[in-house]
Amino acid sequence: MRLLFFLSGLLLSFSSFEVAAATNHQDKVVTAIGDSWVGRDASLLLTQWPIDSGFTTSEIARTQETSYSFKFGQQAHVESYSVSDGWSPAGTGAQGELVMQENSHIEKRYVPERIDCLATFYANAEGIISHFEYIGDSCRSVFRYWGRPKQ
Repeated sequence: MRLLFFLSGLLLSFSSFEVAAATNHQDKVVTAIGDSWVGRDASLLLTQWPIDSGFTTSEIARTQETSYSFKFGQQAHVESYSVSDGWSPAGTGAQGELVMQENSHIEKRYVPERIDCLATFYANAEGIISHFEYIGDSCRSVFRYWGRPKQ
């Protein structure tokens, strides 16, 4: 029973991923902007799109291509926040009134990475972009912001 439940969950996850990917590739705005890079020199892409954070590149020996991936979202981090432990007497004021203070302590929590858009452009051995792919809920705004080739 557990195995069947696990497998059905896996199939559901896979199906959801496929639907999300299919939906992304039908986005005409993203496709038009991405297509405008096809046939261009990858060095132009690297001068226009951000390479300071979330950028990776790798060589694909099988196809003799270079992939340029841009990851947009939020990096994993630890977040600190204050938690109230309640109020307690802190003494008396000048008029003899009770002065209260709030006691608190700091707690930390791990915030996992969130990827809003992952865009990957592929360049052939001559450095010319041949195709691209993307996935994510915010790719439209990312592609609109970073845009088409400026030259």
